[in-house]
Amino acid sequence: MEAAAEHVLAETGFARYEISNYAKPGKACRHNLLYWTGGEYLGLGPSAQSYLEGTRFGKIADLESYVDTLGNHHLPIVDQTTLSTSEQQRDALVFGLRLLRGVPRPISRAAERDRQIDELLAKGLLDSDHDRVWMTPLGRRYADTVAETLF
Repeated sequence: MEAAAEHVLAETGFARYEISNYAKPGKACRHNLLYWTGGEYLGLGPSAQSYLEGTRFGKIADLESYVDTLGNHHLPIVDQTTLSTSEQQRDALVFGLRLLRGVPRPISRAAERDRQIDELLAKGLLDSDHDRVWMTPLGRRYADTVAETLF
């Protein structure tokens, strides 16, 4: 079904730019690209998720609790996590690999990360040149395995 969908979409001018997304040239979803390239975003309202200055956080999901917390002059933030530099680099690698263009190779310079990448290259799940690393078509099918190996 994946091959059939890609064929039909290609015939109508759509190109795959990410694991599960296609767009016409110049029309890729900026919202998704922001996530996959490590951009910052601020979510507003109950259950909203945000990523600012290396910190991920979510808002209270329950509407009544959300309103009560704001009414008490507190931010309705839950699940706040500040990522270390190495965690930010790991996320840039894992999320960036969702894009067909992959990620710059230098992002993976830690010895353990290099071993993991070499393992995925040997299995045919990743491919690379001297500048970039990207998922192969097989790797896209097993994207969760790739992410789990690198996480």
